[in-house]
Order: sequence, then C-alpha cells, then structure tokens
Amino acid sequence: MARSSRVAPKAQCIGCGDDSRVYDQVDFVLHAHGCGKLPTGNNCRSKHEAAVAFFHRWASTPLARSKGTESECPPKLLSTWGCRKCGRENIPYEEVRRHNNECKVALDRQGPDWVTTFPDGSRYVYDYTDLHVTCPSYRSRKVATLVEEKMSDKRSKYVATGMVPHSEFVVVLVYSYGGLHDNTLKLIKQLAKINDVHATVLLKEFSVLLQRHNGAAVLNAHRASARRAERSLLPK
Repeated sequence: MARSSRVAPKAQCIGCGDDSRVYDQVDFVLHAHGCGKLPTGNNCRSKHEAAVAFFHRWASTPLARSKGTESECPPKLLSTWGCRKCGRENIPYEEVRRHNNECKVALDRQGPDWVTTFPDGSRYVYDYTDLHVTCPSYRSRKVATLVEEKMSDKRSKYVATGMVPHSEFVVVLVYSYGGLHDNTLKLIKQLAKINDVHATVLLKEFSVLLQRHNGAAVLNAHRASARRAERSLLPK
C-alpha cells in the first residue's frame, strides 16, 4: 500500500522520551535542530562534531603546517573520559584504549574541543558551542542573555577551574542557522589567512555544513517519530 506524503499535524520527539509532550510541526522542527537525544547519526551532536572537524582541518592543512601552525583535536592533556557502563569518570587519555576493551562501549569525552598554535606563537584553546535561539524554550528570551549564559558556562567550566588560562580560551559560538559570533568570525579569518584563501571560501563551506546537518536532524526526527507512530498502530 502506498504511503501518504502528507505530514502529520502533531509529532513527538522520540529522543526526549516524553510521551506527554506533543509538538505542532513548526515547534517540532525547531526542537529537532537542538535535540541531542535523537537517535545517533543525524542530530545536534553530529553537527557539533562536524563543525569541530571543519576548524581543525583548516588549521591542519599542509600549507598551514608549513607555516608553523599546529592543531590538536581533541587536546589529550586537557581531556578526560567517562564510562556510561561502569560509571567511572575522569579517565585519562593513557587509559582510554584499555578501558574501551574492558567495557566494550564508547567513552564520553569531557574537555575543550581543540587547541591551535598559530605561526606567530599564539596558542588558543577552543570550545565550540551551537546556540539554537529559536527553540521553543528560548524564543521568549533575549539573544544577548543566551549568548552571555553560554559564554559564562564555558568559562566557569574551563577557566575558573584553572584548566585553561583566560588569555588562551576562546568560545567558538555559532547560531544554529548560520550566524557567527565575533570570536568565530575572527577565527575563520585567521584560518583563511594562513591558508592563502579568501574568508568567503571557508564561510561558504561552513554554511553548507550547518544547513546540511540541520536538515538531516529534522529528517531524522521525523523518521523516528513516524516509526514510533506506526509501531503504536500495530496489533499487540
């Protein structure tokens, strides 16, 4: 039997697991972009990983390295890992492989995303964050307040604890639909300069990356919600 191409007027997020929360289609799309609990593969976590890989790759090109640029992702000495299976936390890098073999599960890393040293000797520790200002729980709040909260949270996690010096720590903040914080735009211009390309080359590539992952996250959420609805209609 052919499936209908019509979209249901209401949907539930299978990632959140809250059966009492039903979104209309607009709110469902806005929620899906920022939900990290959706099935793995296409969600905000995979977008985060792709964005971090983008910046690290441009800092690690042969041309950038030939000029003295060095980039480490993730920074091993600034990272610890935790195991959801056995509950152990603060696992150092040297023990990650052994623990992986013991528990047979991927570990969750904690720490900044990457470290880059530029040709002039300046060294910066970067942590990427994606701000989804149009999600249902944020829409009534001021963008400036949300940005400061994100920045403050990152600083308290890494700078206030003494892990990273204040002068070296940079939050790479991106609005989920493609807007860039000043810190992020400055970094893109730095990477473009050391690679002898115009900044628009990086901006175009990064914009496509964000929108591709946004679309994939929404499609993933719709498919998961539809499968759940279909299973609920099957005879028990």
